[in-house]
Amino acid sequence: MLKRTISGAVLLAVMIALVAAGGKIMLAGLFLMSMVGLYEFYKAVREGGHRPFSIVGLVMCFLYFLVLLLWPDELMGSSLHQSLLIAFFLVLMILTVIGYPGRRIEDTALSFAGFVYVAVFFACMYVVRNMQDGAYVVWYIFIASWGCDTCAYLAGRFFRNHLAFPEEPARQIPARIWRAGSSGNARWFRSCRRIRRSRAASAALSARLCFH
Repeated sequence: MLKRTISGAVLLAVMIALVAAGGKIMLAGLFLMSMVGLYEFYKAVREGGHRPFSIVGLVMCFLYFLVLLLWPDELMGSSLHQSLLIAFFLVLMILTVIGYPGRRIEDTALSFAGFVYVAVFFACMYVVRNMQDGAYVVWYIFIASWGCDTCAYLAGRFFRNHLAFPEEPARQIPARIWRAGSSGNARWFRSCRRIRRSRAASAALSARLCFH
């Protein structure tokens, strides 16, 4: 618990500095975090007995952030973004066919899912930061995600029954229980409701700051 708290505090400090800086500094920080996070994701997948396309995924992560740097307005919500994801998936499928039977469809799915889960989601923070009132709205991402994760973890620590995966000991996966999952989802839902209610207040605050 202490290790988790310390690592969370360090990450929070880094993210505050990146969000406050914005621009290319934030993009560079998110890129480094995406590369490290994607590497750790693929490492965990390999330890689970799968063979993800780690090098291809990391190269795609680099290209994705390079495109985001050069054409930030054209990437998100456009055909360019869809084309990049489709091209990446097709490359993985081709490599799976070439590498069969050593490579299987599960390796393709995990490689693609890891890229979206880590790189694309980190990139979304940069896009939100550059939106109107993005300096305020971007914090809702952390409030919702960390609040959900923390609530699920604490629920898993204090309510250990009703395992979602009975074959795994509760002491090893305290958050993998039904109560933890429901608590995390409830916290996420409450955060979303607060985001919805505070959008008008955030816009009003931004307007007042601009005029003063």
